[in-house]
Amino acid sequence: MAAGLSQAQICDCFNRLFAARYRVQLRGGGVEPDYLPPTQLAPGALIAREDFAASALHEAAHWCVASTARRAQIDYGYVYLPPPRSAAEQQQFFASELRNQAVELYLSAAAGVPFRASADDPDLGLAQLEAFEEQVRALTAQWEGVAAPPLLVSAPPRAVVLAVALSAVRESHQSGVAGEVNG
Repeated sequence: MAAGLSQAQICDCFNRLFAARYRVQLRGGGVEPDYLPPTQLAPGALIAREDFAASALHEAAHWCVASTARRAQIDYGYVYLPPPRSAAEQQQFFASELRNQAVELYLSAAAGVPFRASADDPDLGLAQLEAFEEQVRALTAQWEGVAAPPLLVSAPPRAVVLAVALSAVRESHQSGVAGEVNG
């Protein structure tokens, strides 16, 4: 199986597409993920954890899903509730993360990076996480036209643009690697 894109490649692709138009840059190296909106004095920063490709895709997915109003707020205006959470709080987490993680799965497939749904709670039961991941995969399948019956639902436009670009970078990288091996 061919290797997926690195965090640096994902960041470069995102920044080529969106940095100038939206005044935001995706970068790695963060201890924790973060989003700082652009100001009059500085571009926005979308910060992924360390050098993890999956973290870059997760943060890019949040940005692709966020409305203009949300992208104007630190961390999109969300208040983080760390675990442990009550059952109702965990269900609220899943509801708020469903679309984002479906976009992350969509981008992960384009970048060739393995996807794992996140419950953001290491003590959560495996059955709950698997049920959530099934919902994530079902939503992504709708976007890809795999689910029946087809619904009038599509991936967010910025996510589609990014997925196409990530796929092209991956294909280009794989062609270059194949050429080196065969050459």
